[in-house]
Amino acid sequence: MTTTTAKTLPWKLARRTIKIGPSAIREILKITERPGIISFAGGLPSPKTFPVAEFEAACAKVLHHDGHAALQYAASEGFGSVRDVVAARLPWQVDPAQILITTGSHKSQRDAMLEALAREMPAGDSDSTLTWNTPSGGIFVWACLPKGMNALDFLPHAVAQGVAFVPGAPFYAEHADSRTLRLSFVTPSVDEIYRGVVALAAAYKNYAAAE
Repeated sequence: MTTTTAKTLPWKLARRTIKIGPSAIREILKITERPGIISFAGGLPSPKTFPVAEFEAACAKVLHHDGHAALQYAASEGFGSVRDVVAARLPWQVDPAQILITTGSHKSQRDAMLEALAREMPAGDSDSTLTWNTPSGGIFVWACLPKGMNALDFLPHAVAQGVAFVPGAPFYAEHADSRTLRLSFVTPSVDEIYRGVVALAAAYKNYAAAE
């Protein structure tokens, strides 16, 4: 019996695979591993925000009193008894059926990033300075450079200031906008967000001056 190596396998890939480039996230993560880099590139929640002890206590209590129901599938709107408690505690009358259980764990970090961007970035419109959206949820702020600039060209200026982001173009299915960049606000702490945006603003000013 002979062993067939990957080089001798008769596989043929579709021609369209030629257009597939390397993973933007994988390449950027190599940069974020450098000491001192504040990363807006990833999408992982900050482990510092995990209330481990509180989760342990809550899980132990729930599993002790109603473990079978807690581990079973339930309505996507949230556990019924939790919605009842929320409805009862609201200062106005509301039907528990109107309650949707979701999470707001990242809202403070999102607000910190929006506040820092507004404070540190040069004022102007989309033709003259960096602009960004205000996400109602999720874990990213999307920003856009002015016309004629490119996020890939901007990235080295940011890394030189000690901050990293992911260029947005690889995330487009078509008609990619090379001016866009994706900023994660869930992995860094609030203090790191403030310092990272200061660094990003300094990098932008250097990049704009060089253009």
